[in-house]
Amino acid sequence: MSEFDEIVPLLDEYDSVDMKPKHICGILGISETAMSRAKNGSGRLSGQEMLDMRNLLVDCKELARRSPLPVSWSDLRAVRKQLDLLRDEKKHPPENPTHEDFQLMSSEVGSDPAAYAAKLGISTAELLSRINEALRRFDFTIRKMQESTQDLRDLAVANRVEFEERKANQFGRSK
Repeated sequence: MSEFDEIVPLLDEYDSVDMKPKHICGILGISETAMSRAKNGSGRLSGQEMLDMRNLLVDCKELARRSPLPVSWSDLRAVRKQLDLLRDEKKHPPENPTHEDFQLMSSEVGSDPAAYAAKLGISTAELLSRINEALRRFDFTIRKMQESTQDLRDLAVANRVEFEERKANQFGRSK
């Protein structure tokens, strides 16, 4: 498979999150000319640049999934900051939600946060910080559960395909 055959589908996947080659180049420091040549089949990107593009795609899809609004990929400084935070989270994932997180999230905070903060003996800012951290732990746990569920689905499909192939091979030999 040529690099051309690899880069075009990769760029199509970037399109799924509305990310353009110029944004990829800006984030990764790849020359737009080199990218254009690789896209047209008249040039090549290095193996490391292709690997960086694949890794960036995974991270950008995750940023897009987490964002309630479309991501402004042209704001390279903000995108780089979000990518750094995401990569830091991957290196240092949050702990599982605590008992206190469950209590906090099941409480009546929304009706009057200031009163609830006073009841706990903390400031409203500290309460909001605790809520944000609890949400981060819950979100991370939910994402891991979703990934695990998808992995199990993929495994079940692979097992089923293998079973069907074995069954077909066995049936074919028994004739």
